[in-house]
Amino acid sequence: MNPRSDRGAGPTPADLLGAPPKGGRIWGLRALPVVFAFPMFAALVSGAGVKLLALMGGTGLLVLAAALIRRGLDATADYEERRFAKPPPPLRLTGAAAIGLAFFLIAALATGYGTFMSLVVAGLGFAASAATYGVDPRAAKELPPAEAARTGVKTEQVVAAVNEAKGKIADIRHHGDRLANRELRDRLERICTAALAVVDEIERDPKDLPRARRFLNVYLDGTRDVVRDYAARERDFAETALADNFQNVLATIERVFQEQLQHLRKDEAFDLEVAIDVLHTQLTKEGVG
Repeated sequence: MNPRSDRGAGPTPADLLGAPPKGGRIWGLRALPVVFAFPMFAALVSGAGVKLLALMGGTGLLVLAAALIRRGLDATADYEERRFAKPPPPLRLTGAAAIGLAFFLIAALATGYGTFMSLVVAGLGFAASAATYGVDPRAAKELPPAEAARTGVKTEQVVAAVNEAKGKIADIRHHGDRLANRELRDRLERICTAALAVVDEIERDPKDLPRARRFLNVYLDGTRDVVRDYAARERDFAETALADNFQNVLATIERVFQEQLQHLRKDEAFDLEVAIDVLHTQLTKEGVG
């Protein structure tokens, strides 16, 4: 299982440098700083301080540009997957600007080009980056006014609910990865897949959002809490009645998510109160809530 994060928070170093890319690979850009390794060594040996600082500064900017562009490609891929979304931050554009600045520093201070030629080189670097990796979309994907009036739901509410739900699903996957039992991990993966499908259906047709949001909150919070608590003491619970109870709770959660997904796909009303009562009853009955 590969945990997904909804990226509601700011990027961590692992996000920028190590996580699997969603929007595309940028090996060429990542390899570009290597070109300046030997010139930096030569400048260090020769004592050319200004040249060395320019090369170091330019290389650092190229590394930063690669991280920004990579993050921008991921953000754009996530934006394109969604029906409703705010435009992503201009990370690819900022990365292209960092490349242009890097080229200017290196051209002006390391190779001795004049100001005009250095600006030309910087402009070419910026344009090459924009042409290769594109720029960030700027239009917001919003609920059409007629649909908003029909459903009584605002775009911001849909985006917030989807982000919140996907963040909780990512937490469930994270805690599920800690489980040693393969059967439990597989069941949690099916639960997460069904939950994501429910979220996608709500995003496709948000008329059920006010009721569905309560259902998602109750079930996702309940699933996350029991999985987190069970994962923390899985060895203690092995071969005990509580292990069987945990399996029963997960089976109930999986069944209810599948039922609600079918209701949504058939454009039927959410059986909300019954579903919530089922979870509360099951958690109380099994003693894992």
